[in-house]
Amino acid sequence: MSTRRRTALAGALLVPALAACGTNPETSAVTRNYAPADGVQAILGDLRVLNALVVEPAEEGGTAILSMTITAGDQGDTLQDVTVSDATARIEGETEVAAGSSVRYGAPSSTDQILLEDFQGPVGGNVELTLLFEEAGSVVLNPPVVAPTGYYEGLTADQLVSPTPGPLPTPTLAPTPGATQEEPAVGREEGEEVSEPTAEPSGEQTPESSAEPTPDATP
Repeated sequence: MSTRRRTALAGALLVPALAACGTNPETSAVTRNYAPADGVQAILGDLRVLNALVVEPAEEGGTAILSMTITAGDQGDTLQDVTVSDATARIEGETEVAAGSSVRYGAPSSTDQILLEDFQGPVGGNVELTLLFEEAGSVVLNPPVVAPTGYYEGLTADQLVSPTPGPLPTPTLAPTPGATQEEPAVGREEGEEVSEPTAEPSGEQTPESSAEPTPDATP
């Protein structure tokens, strides 16, 4: 067999092998769908749920944290309800996702949190998460449960930043014991100044009386 014929035969055998590799969904980077982080993602209409995962509480049966980011495209939406297996979910902070913006839940420096109270899910497993939106409807995800270590260290309910307290009320001064309120003078309105009469010296002086001696009538 000539060299030219051996080269042509090898090329013919290689083409089907390469074609098979290109159509394998397990090896094709184009067709394989995965979340580029520890969490899971979902697309619901104009909304995207990114990197959804659950951070286990520090103590068993405590409050876990749902960490995720929700982004909106041309149309905004509102997160109405969250349900999780093995826990009771409670939303704190922002629920509206404006058009062209995003809301991050579970950041240590944020007051936007989704708390999973009385959490019983296993570390390393998955929980069933349902998100209900006002316009887009509901979507079901299966986020993993991770331990509060490494990147997620400190992301526990008792270490999250609390909302900034409002201003304190202005204290009211109490009256001084023994002090009496001044009553307005009779004949004038309250707050009206009253001029006290002053004695002005008269321009005329009163002559002093002097007693003259009485002449003696006896010679």
